[in-house]
Amino acid sequence: MTPLTQPPITTNPWTLSDIPAGQSAFKVGDVISLTLTMSETLKLNNTTGSKVVIAGKDFVLDKTASTTAGDKKLVFKYSVQAGDSIAATDFDIDNPTSDITLNNITDVAGNAPVFTADRVVLTKTKLEYIEKTGLGNNPFNGIDVGKFSAPTLADIDGDGDLDLVVGKNVDLKYYQNTSSTSNPAYEVKTGDSNPFNGIDVGYSSKPTLADIDGDGDLDLVVGEYNGTLKYYQNTGTTSNPAYEAKTGDDNPFNGINAGYSSSPILVDIDGDGDLDLVMGEGNGTLKYYQNTGTTSNPAYEAKTGGSNPFNGIDVGDFATPTLADIDGDGDLDLVVGERYGTLKYYQNIGTTSNPAYEVKTGDSNPFDGIDVGIYSAPNLADIDGDGDLDLVVGKYDGTLKYYYNQQPSSVDGQAPTLTTQASVILEEASDLVLDFSENIKAGTGSILIKNSSDVTVATINIASDTNKFSITNDKLTIDVSALGLTNNKLTVGSYYLEMNSGAITDMSGNDARYAKTATNGI
Repeated sequence: MTPLTQPPITTNPWTLSDIPAGQSAFKVGDVISLTLTMSETLKLNNTTGSKVVIAGKDFVLDKTASTTAGDKKLVFKYSVQAGDSIAATDFDIDNPTSDITLNNITDVAGNAPVFTADRVVLTKTKLEYIEKTGLGNNPFNGIDVGKFSAPTLADIDGDGDLDLVVGKNVDLKYYQNTSSTSNPAYEVKTGDSNPFNGIDVGYSSKPTLADIDGDGDLDLVVGEYNGTLKYYQNTGTTSNPAYEAKTGDDNPFNGINAGYSSSPILVDIDGDGDLDLVMGEGNGTLKYYQNTGTTSNPAYEAKTGGSNPFNGIDVGDFATPTLADIDGDGDLDLVVGERYGTLKYYQNIGTTSNPAYEVKTGDSNPFDGIDVGIYSAPNLADIDGDGDLDLVVGKYDGTLKYYYNQQPSSVDGQAPTLTTQASVILEEASDLVLDFSENIKAGTGSILIKNSSDVTVATINIASDTNKFSITNDKLTIDVSALGLTNNKLTVGSYYLEMNSGAITDMSGNDARYAKTATNGI
């Protein structure tokens, strides 16, 4: 008698290849791989026509990449084409029987695969943070401040990118970003080149930067081990800061004490437009001080019980909070570091003006699995310039861990296009402003300005000529006066722009190199 055999079945979840680092989505030319694991060894014969259909796109079986024994995997691939658009939610296959075709694929007994569920859920449909290590992957590689690193990122020198300030056992370390918004490189500055030189709050300093006095530049607040907060007013400028200690009544944080190990963060908790104070405590809880003053003359009032939206939160020891919009719904969520090196996540299920924080664990916590050993000090910022929040974590040994933000999978095959009219009349020294169809970012390569004879009159190297252009959302502004032209202006005539490959891209990395516009200098 021939023994009965069971057909091979799928083992959820499928796996989906990662979006390349520095991109917010798969872009034109990227190859997306879906890997399906079966419950037993497979035989692949003439598999022509085997595919998975997602959003009308055929992910075709790659027979060579698929394994017919051992780990029993089927690999389907799709190369993103110009004009493609696939949402993250499309990567959930709602009807496997019609969306998945497996021709001449069986187990060794000849049984065709079956699907045990009416829906196949792929793995990259949620936000997660992926650790990057080593030179070239982690821009903070090699930074070591000794003990208890507590990072914060802000534009210290006013050049439009994020610099790094790190609290430590004694003083503050300053690392200037000498590269770009999308490819940072951090260079330590000491002595007079460090605007924080000489600041020493004692043991375990935890800095944060914000405009406390409403004058448009970044002031400094530092938590210290004895639980109080030191305030240093920026008496310099946005590009050349100078920090002056303020005490007594000149310190709006005077009298505030967390007991020990204060860890401050300044954000607008109640949605009234000014900065409130949230402070982590050594005992693992969070204190909340509402700004009952103004943006330029703050006054901080402790809120307790039901008036404190963080009431009841307790992470054990050494609570180190940061707040940001993690889930993209427009309000501030909470991430808290703690003594044992993990990160706790509390989603704001309330509103921007009346927050309510609910703890999320397991797969609902995008920081689940992150463990830096002892003492985690998180900070969230857009490190790679792709428009989302990446994670930097300080740790006990003084180094920094970097985790890039891997957004839920989506496909963006739409290249940014110019919405600026083809012919623009401008004054000889006017800025040239180009409007694109979507938000853009600087990459590498060059922008050339050519005259009607196709002669290059100016070149902008994206990596090094950051003084010649700026990008704000969907606008590229070229400073004509910085191009090195005669008399710092264009002469009368017609000009056009030519963008090299990769010079300007959208947030997914799609190229705007074919964009051109004519200009008439008068």
